[in-house]
Amino acid sequence: MKSNAILTFLVIVFGILYGCNPPKKSDSFSLDTAHVNQLTATGYHYWSNHPDSTILLSEEALGLSERIGYTEGKIKSLQNLGIGSYEKGKYSAAIGFYNRAASLAEETKKYEKAANILANSAMPYISLGNHTQALRQLNKAIGIAKKYNFSSIEAHAMHNIGMVYHYQKKDNEAIKYYNKSLKMYESTGDTSRSTFIFCNIGHLYLHKRAFKESKEYYLKALELAEKYNNLKALGNAQQSLGAFYLEQEDYKNALPYFLLAKQTFESTGEKTEYLRLLDNLTNCYLGLKDSANAYRFAQLGYTLSEQQGQLYYKQNAANYLSEILEKRGDLKQSLRYYKIYKSASDSLYSANNRDELVRQEENYKYEQKQSELEIKMEKRNYLLLAAGIVIISLLSVAFMLIRSVKEKKRNNAILRSTNSFIEEQNEQLEASDEFQRSLIHVIAHDFRLPLSNLKNILLLFTNNHYSPSEIQKLLSTCYRDIVSLSELLENLLIWVTQQLNVRKLSNNRFVVKEVFTAVGKLYEDRLIEKDISLKIDCDSSLAVFADQMAITAVVRNLLDNAIKFSEQNGIISLSAHLHDSENKVILTISDNGVGLSQEVKAKLHENSLPISELGTHREKGYGIGLLLCLHFLKLSSSKLFVDSNTGEGTRFWFELEQANLPD
Repeated sequence: MKSNAILTFLVIVFGILYGCNPPKKSDSFSLDTAHVNQLTATGYHYWSNHPDSTILLSEEALGLSERIGYTEGKIKSLQNLGIGSYEKGKYSAAIGFYNRAASLAEETKKYEKAANILANSAMPYISLGNHTQALRQLNKAIGIAKKYNFSSIEAHAMHNIGMVYHYQKKDNEAIKYYNKSLKMYESTGDTSRSTFIFCNIGHLYLHKRAFKESKEYYLKALELAEKYNNLKALGNAQQSLGAFYLEQEDYKNALPYFLLAKQTFESTGEKTEYLRLLDNLTNCYLGLKDSANAYRFAQLGYTLSEQQGQLYYKQNAANYLSEILEKRGDLKQSLRYYKIYKSASDSLYSANNRDELVRQEENYKYEQKQSELEIKMEKRNYLLLAAGIVIISLLSVAFMLIRSVKEKKRNNAILRSTNSFIEEQNEQLEASDEFQRSLIHVIAHDFRLPLSNLKNILLLFTNNHYSPSEIQKLLSTCYRDIVSLSELLENLLIWVTQQLNVRKLSNNRFVVKEVFTAVGKLYEDRLIEKDISLKIDCDSSLAVFADQMAITAVVRNLLDNAIKFSEQNGIISLSAHLHDSENKVILTISDNGVGLSQEVKAKLHENSLPISELGTHREKGYGIGLLLCLHFLKLSSSKLFVDSNTGEGTRFWFELEQANLPD
């Protein structure tokens, strides 16, 4: 109501001014453009506290700009509509306005505006969890800013890249980009953005449990927000201090800060930070054992996040509601919210999204490096020109320069060699750390749902909540999950045993066909369920020299994958034959299923992260099996080869030393 009253007042004022001083026809365009500029300037003034006013004023400015053909007014109006829509939580609409504004700015060669709009447009993409597109927008913004030396815009884009890493939980990378942004802003004399950057850095130190550093940054942010009377920044700082105490389970000190932030955000109409606040309030009241208020804020957070398409906050709210309802004994509703939580979580953290993000990050790093090299080449050309002039005039100075260049090249070579070694070590450490986190994620994420479902079904069965036919249907679903988990558990136990070197490989002679036959019997039920034909093509006397348990595990996991990715009525073949010219036996597992994508094939020999994909009947996979195959074959002095294309089936094979059986 307050924002509408302000808008009405402004429109009346403009009407009076134009009514008292009607413009001449020749002055009409200049007066109209002045009117548009006034509308956009006023609209931008209200973006943080009254985004509704920003939207209304900008819509009027856009309409007038289109009627008179005022391009500058169109760009400003569209940009303001993007800002206002973002503040109202309408992220898809914000993306549309930003893209239109950026495109128009580039077409008219207004590169500074284009770069600024692109940097801002990353924010709604981040809010929707589309980090890939956010990085594309930011990468493009930095490219323009570097080319035309727009330092402030480059600082803004650097900050938003830090936010992408922040959401990806890459704390050190995020802190690095936040500090870069802070230094660039301060170098231009702009400290108004520092409050948000201080809060973001504080969040990361809090995540690392560095409480002293975290509180220092939050207090700096609060001081600056009060100094500039920035209500959005003030609410952000208040909420951050609440989160600081919440992380330490000091709920009594956390709650007053959260309630202050609630009052601030409700006065501004800001949506994104308000959702985070509802999440924090729910958590805080749970800590205070106040389930009534916890349920109230969780329900409000769920409703708002669903309206705004915010998967991250939707999954959190659904998880809270599930836990609260379970404690109240309302198991049916608890199970419903838990399924919603699981669905939102799977959508937000799918393997495809993670893979695409990694590819985009690599593209970003490559383009950044390319941009740096172009700048260096330009500088080098200038240096060569200057050196040529000096050589013509002063040979003695040229001689000294040549010696200096040679020394510099030698030092650079040493530096590059050192950096290469350090980067290689860092990559190995990061790969090891990422693998451990992936294992923990697999266990924590995928063990919980089937076990929780089974627990809830047993309770429902005990309390007669479902009919026998419904219980049977639910038990069938749980059975498939438990079977999948039992296979995962077996592979994990084998993997951990080998990593701890509890059991060394023991090579012996054994007949290949016996292994094929035994493994085939293990999967008879699954083969019958999908109506898949299993063909074994192997001479009964063909033997190899290797660890039988390890090779059995390899064949079992490859056959399991073949079944998983085969369609109904498929054909799978297990075959073994002698190599034509060497004393080797080639073991092959092939199918005519869906095949492998190029990305999955490229990962097979990285031997670092599990490759998880759903089967043709949505069978779960965890990727540990392929890691076991690669591990055991490496210990057996062999390698895993693959020949596959999407839609054309898959053929895995490996070689083992032939062994002659005793007479």
